[in-house]
Amino acid sequence: MNIEGLDYNTERPQLLMRAYGRQVQEMIEHALQVEDRAERQACAETIIQCMRRLTPGNGRKRTEIVQTLWSHLAVMSRFQLDIDYPVEIITEKGLNQAPSKVPYPHQDVRVRHYGNIVMQALAELKEMPEGTQRTELLKQTAHRMRRCLQQWTTGSTTNEKLVADIDRYTAGKLHDEAERMFPVRNRSERN
Repeated sequence: MNIEGLDYNTERPQLLMRAYGRQVQEMIEHALQVEDRAERQACAETIIQCMRRLTPGNGRKRTEIVQTLWSHLAVMSRFQLDIDYPVEIITEKGLNQAPSKVPYPHQDVRVRHYGNIVMQALAELKEMPEGTQRTELLKQTAHRMRRCLQQWTTGSTTNEKLVADIDRYTAGKLHDEAERMFPVRNRSERN
């Protein structure tokens, strides 16, 4: 069945940037056909205004938005639109270039279920002088340790385990304070 004026998107050329829609892509195709350079420049500026209305600013700076729009225009025209771009645009080579790798910090975490932050807090607690600041940090670190134990294990998250781990990772320097904060019952009291 062939009805004039009725065509499916599957039969149309593929959109290069779907965010702007088929009408903007058709405007760019029209601009590529314009012979007069001044008229082509005016056509491109009108297309940019239409594209600007279609994309919200999202709090970005105006210069960033303008540069992005002109770069998108160049990409959608397959870098064939011969106009004077008011800003520096992305090049075809820069578009296909892979981004550089982000360096990943490789740290040796001795106790994975607690993580590096808890271990850093325990190391800092070991060096801190007694006082309310140390007590508060110990309390927050111990509660974080309890949550980590609950997430990672189905086993014990008792005060005994917390005090033993705090004692082990601070070389016994906070044993008394941890035991006062999280009292450990004797085995005879449990039965």
